[in-house]
Amino acid sequence: GDTGNDLIVLSSNGIGDGVMDGIYDGASTETIDINSKTAANAFGSDVVYNFTAYAGPGQAAPVVNAGYDIFDVTNVIGGTVTAGNFINTVQTDGVEEASVLAVAPETSRWIALIDTVEADDASPATLLANPTFGTMTEAQRIQAMYRTGDAGNGAGLSKDGLAITVDADNIGRFYFVDNGDLAADAIVTFIGQIELATYDDADKLAIGNWDLMTVQNFTPLGATGIVNTFGIFP
Repeated sequence: GDTGNDLIVLSSNGIGDGVMDGIYDGASTETIDINSKTAANAFGSDVVYNFTAYAGPGQAAPVVNAGYDIFDVTNVIGGTVTAGNFINTVQTDGVEEASVLAVAPETSRWIALIDTVEADDASPATLLANPTFGTMTEAQRIQAMYRTGDAGNGAGLSKDGLAITVDADNIGRFYFVDNGDLAADAIVTFIGQIELATYDDADKLAIGNWDLMTVQNFTPLGATGIVNTFGIFP
């Protein structure tokens, strides 16, 4: 999460059997801290190996994973989010605006993994209010879409959010949504991008897979979480 362009290699074994056999590869749990909130302090363009999507109880797990990895964005948005304020659209095109607005109420932190925001992805209302939408940067487009539903609360209770757009090259671009108390006052800032390396192996489908991520991949583990995740008991 530091500034500059980094190559980050997470553990390829650990909680699993400790053998690179394709079943438990990437099975340890490690955390990448994201601390950037401004363009001046953006973390750059990073490449990460062995980041594993969550595949725990109650999840549709394509591979046996004892562990999973975490992006800790609590310093960016001010805390953790609940499952109800998290969405992963698995890169479905055309639902970007509706998805962000569905999980982004004024008084709750939120995270949205969405497809890249292109010139034809805005609602009619957003296009009417932003006739130059087609020539905007992606950050400006996300800002325009969010402001469409930003009614404001005026009570000092507004919470911030994080939008991550994922492209065909498996690059996730992180956008901090700084939400104020007034209507249509949110400011969106690009804070860096991460390419997740993948494996050409069905047993490793969860590694480097943005589409399989859940809120657990953005929730730091506390003591209780470690016990629940790994079944470690005294």
